[in-house]
Amino acid sequence: MQFKASTITTVAFIAGLAAVCHPAAAAAAEPPLEKDFNYDDALRYYHAETAALLKQSLFSAGFAIDETDEVDEIYLDFAERALNAEKERIERIRDALKTQQQQQQQQMSKTQQQQRHQPMTIPNSSTAARTATTTNSNHSSPPTPT
Repeated sequence: MQFKASTITTVAFIAGLAAVCHPAAAAAAEPPLEKDFNYDDALRYYHAETAALLKQSLFSAGFAIDETDEVDEIYLDFAERALNAEKERIERIRDALKTQQQQQQQQMSKTQQQQRHQPMTIPNSSTAARTATTTNSNHSSPPTPT
């Protein structure tokens, strides 16, 4: 199977963006990111790469080179649609995260309530001895030959 250089570039960009967005997933391949992550640098990188990705996406979809120019109405319309789609995706992720956190809190509350309502029983030595005797007497011994 043969890929265009533009497809390979797009895939490489997406992989790089995934590494930026999910540093834990990329930790095996690269040294750990600094603890104090610089959002300004990340935003500059994002802006540059987003513009390139938008142009590449339009070009790959068959739009003419002049339609991929940042001052073209088609480019701006596509950029707006892409931004709205990304906002919706982020909103879905946030909603799912919120639901997950609520479910975890409910589960913790149920577990804590169950633990509060269960009486603690500590067997004393005579109870433990009776249990051991009863357990041993319940086992039948093999018949003895006569």
